[in-house]
Amino acid sequence: MNFTKINIQDDNYELGDFLLIYEKFGQRPNKIIIHDVFDGLSFEKIIEAKNDSKLTEYIPSEDDYIINQKLLVSITDNIFCSYVVVDKQSEQYLVNDVIFFYKDENEEEFIDGIISKISVCVLDYENNTINKFNTLTLTQTSIELDPFYVDIESIEIEGRYNESVIRKIDKLQKKIKKNPKGLSIICGEKGVGKTTIAKHLCNKIDRMTIFIPNTMIDITINGPDFKNFLKKFEKVLLVIDDCEFLSNSPLMKMNPFSNNVQQLVDGFLSDNLNLQILLIYNELEEDIDETILDCNNLIDVIEVDELEIEVANELSKNLGYNKKWKDSVRLIDVVQNKKADKIEKIGL
Repeated sequence: MNFTKINIQDDNYELGDFLLIYEKFGQRPNKIIIHDVFDGLSFEKIIEAKNDSKLTEYIPSEDDYIINQKLLVSITDNIFCSYVVVDKQSEQYLVNDVIFFYKDENEEEFIDGIISKISVCVLDYENNTINKFNTLTLTQTSIELDPFYVDIESIEIEGRYNESVIRKIDKLQKKIKKNPKGLSIICGEKGVGKTTIAKHLCNKIDRMTIFIPNTMIDITINGPDFKNFLKKFEKVLLVIDDCEFLSNSPLMKMNPFSNNVQQLVDGFLSDNLNLQILLIYNELEEDIDETILDCNNLIDVIEVDELEIEVANELSKNLGYNKKWKDSVRLIDVVQNKKADKIEKIGL
């Protein structure tokens, strides 16, 4: 069977819709943009369209094709709606990028009625049916989410980091919640508790978290189709550990990982992704690839240092081990001196 593969993102289809409707109305159309993601089946039952035009995209998957569509439908002679259908053949396909075009202000009340109806099928990514923590697995030809369990109650930061670091963590948490897209970095030497901070942030932020293994960087961050996979999900936080191995290659003048990360939150592709990325480096900020640090949407860099003497001794006491530290020390060194009957975990 022959399929015509159309990359929807290659065309400025929003401009094309605008110009087409401009011609039909004989004047500049008004428009309302909806930034929610909807259950596709419920959405299309509510939108009563007279006719439509479609652009279709076929993406090879394990068994067949993932089919995405861009539609422009006529609701009345003076009201049009455009939207993108993601994975049309799935029983739980999604609709996003919804735009209403209309001719006159007297149509606004009618459109408000439609918006009120479709609001009931907005997908809720904060309910218990959506897995909060996920990693990725690779089937024969496709990438899939693989949920995993994280013991939330074991994640503690109070009393385990210097006050200056805790203040930075709280500040970063608020910034990530406020911004639809951006890049954040946690760095420092091994054993200072960077991954625990990452888990704390993932738990506190209302986003679905995807941990990407280093072994899958080439088919995700460095892969051309990964953005299509991300479009299936709203409000994603990508977490990548040990990034110093991915971005610091003396043999390469231009590093693909650093540039592709930047494109996901900085480039024109980022406008269609509600995406936050958190990178973890086992090195100091001064050693991180400058390409990453030059990102226009860099939210913050948290450099985690060793525990101050007073903090280390108080933590050692709370863990039931009264060792007195005389110098600053890594978090892992304090935790490993605890009593054997109290198991503490650092990292994933």
